[in-house]
Amino acid sequence: MDDDGEDNHHSGKIDFEDVLKDFTVKTSDEVRLIVMGTIPFGGAGCICSSVAMVKLLVEHLAANGSEYDFVIVDSQAGSEILGRGLAANYDYNVVVTEAFPKAIDVAKHVMKLAADLKVKRQLVVVNKTANGIDAEKVANALGIDGHDIFTVRHDKKKSWKRITMSSSCWTWSRIAWLSTTFER
Repeated sequence: MDDDGEDNHHSGKIDFEDVLKDFTVKTSDEVRLIVMGTIPFGGAGCICSSVAMVKLLVEHLAANGSEYDFVIVDSQAGSEILGRGLAANYDYNVVVTEAFPKAIDVAKHVMKLAADLKVKRQLVVVNKTANGIDAEKVANALGIDGHDIFTVRHDKKKSWKRITMSSSCWTWSRIAWLSTTFER
């Protein structure tokens, strides 16, 4: 029941604060993580209801000037999330791809769908690169300039990967800037 004594469960109203409280975990550095929905086993059906709930939650956070500086939605690979309209009017779309023809085709399709949804800017991360040639090849194939492409280098002789992001990083309802190097 809410403060007015109404049972929101049956009224169709969503108490977003309850959703945040019940389905999020706060990390030691005050980042709040929420995981909502996946396909748990073959034949289980689609994730439409989970996508719809995440869409409503993101819209609520963006519209209500929440306490959160930014919202990052990390979706499953592929275009289904965009087909469901989840990323409508986001500030950024980050596409992670590899420098192979099929991967580039999928990235191109994902970027087209994001543009259809009025995503303001698209960034591309090229995974498993051996040199700058891969990034240039992908940038040319996708028709983007070098400011919107980043690489994750892969060195077969070492057991770590390195990502260097020198300008903007991804967020959707608000803009966050990241200028750091991750090593593993």
